[in-house]
Amino acid sequence: EFAQHRARSVLSDPDRIPYDVAFSLTCSECNNEGPVTHDEAVREGWTGIEYAPAVMSANFLGVCPICHATNR
Repeated sequence: EFAQHRARSVLSDPDRIPYDVAFSLTCSECNNEGPVTHDEAVREGWTGIEYAPAVMSANFLGVCPICHATNR
């Protein structure tokens, strides 16, 4: 039942952020910590932000602007 609730919560949000999960972001490539809000992360140029409940260091993974620019 918890998994179904979490899935509905993620799918109902346009940014795929569960309403009851604190936003903490880490770069999936270099482990840099991200901003404290999703909106700020997007403004700063973070890409590919995804909910990652299995990650120990953060609730979300994404690609920081530095790694994104390097990988172009």
